[in-house]
Amino acid sequence: GLPIDWLIWGVAVAGPAQLLMVMLAAWRAGLRLPVTLPRLGPDVRQMFVLAVPGILAAGIGQINLLVGTSIATGQQGAAAWLYYADRLYQLPMGVVGVALSVALLPNLSRLLAAGDTDGARASQTMAVLAAMALTLPAAVGLYVLAQPVISLLFERGAFTAADSRATALAIKAFCFGLPAFVLVKALQPSFFARRDTRAPLIDGAIGVAVNIGFSLTLFPVYGHVAIALATSLAGWVTLGLMLVRLARRSIWRLTWGLAHRLTAQLVAALMMGWALTALLQFTGLNGPDRPGVMVQGFYVGGLVLVGAGLFFVLARLLGGVRMSDVQGLRKS
Repeated sequence: GLPIDWLIWGVAVAGPAQLLMVMLAAWRAGLRLPVTLPRLGPDVRQMFVLAVPGILAAGIGQINLLVGTSIATGQQGAAAWLYYADRLYQLPMGVVGVALSVALLPNLSRLLAAGDTDGARASQTMAVLAAMALTLPAAVGLYVLAQPVISLLFERGAFTAADSRATALAIKAFCFGLPAFVLVKALQPSFFARRDTRAPLIDGAIGVAVNIGFSLTLFPVYGHVAIALATSLAGWVTLGLMLVRLARRSIWRLTWGLAHRLTAQLVAALMMGWALTALLQFTGLNGPDRPGVMVQGFYVGGLVLVGAGLFFVLARLLGGVRMSDVQGLRKS
């Protein structure tokens, strides 16, 4: 069959395989779930009351993408450029934001059930520090290396150099919002652990409205880049609303100490970006006569490794990352 057929069947098989692995892990952990007919009791009703807003809140990013893609159909090729750009910036958001959110929720629930609100705040602070320590260098690095990465991954067949440049512009616009997207994922468990799934939904819905307004206003002038910028702006608006709501409820707030360490991480990421920009000039990846695919992959991989190592060293020197953070995160 065609390669696309194998890709489709691979996705279809991966779903049941993942379910089987989870079932085996549950069985080994001693969890025995008998198959019975569902009954709509009070607990099940309460679950649906909490789950529906939570599902919608967790899917705000996909709603923004759907809105942006619909508007982008007014420009030839824009929907495809945004789709490819979305696949790349979603990678750090999915790996970092979703992973932290999944790990943080049970930990916060356990601490709150034990009445340890101070421990819950400390756990949330640790999650924010970890999220930014991983996201800020990813956002800056992806911004600097947007063109080489797109060319390496997609520039072949009907995907031309012009498509690479247009997609890279969209990625750069998305990178401005990447820290906000991840922080929203990292802060949502503070609401979910307190059985509040409506507040994140309300904040996210306001962000969607902002996204629609700015996308429609700026799209006729800036094209597909306007949609990416509007999505990033919507992420920061949603994050700001969540921070204000958390502070007003005395759940969690951004302290001066935390702000200082986040600033140190940002400075380290920007210095890393400056170094990568300088190194990129020697590779020829952005020039008209780029090397072959294998050499491109070697250069891009090397720059990623150099950037990661440089950020870690700089963040340690500036106080943005401490070894105690890594140990505390592993314990949590």
